[in-house]
Amino acid sequence: MPGTTRAVLQIAEEQLASYLRGQAARGEALGVAVSASVRRGDPASVIVETAVSTDADIIVLGTHGKPGGGLLGSQRDRQGARENPRPLLLVPVTSAPAD
Repeated sequence: MPGTTRAVLQIAEEQLASYLRGQAARGEALGVAVSASVRRGDPASVIVETAVSTDADIIVLGTHGKPGGGLLGSQRDRQGARENPRPLLLVPVTSAPAD
């Protein structure tokens, strides 16, 4: 089972990285400096650590806006967001990505 889980996570990571490369290219075509990466770990911690290590100007996150779930839903996540030294822009996601 662990080998299957690892393989599924690897496939999902590769698909997400491909999608993010396409989205980054769209931003760059508009003249926006974009960085995208796929990381594993506690979401709030990884996002803040990545923002600091890359000297990001802003963090943009997609959200489904479901109360109590996902990033910023738990007390720990909110604490991580408060410790975030960067502006945070939450963008509503209304459907699955088309590309």
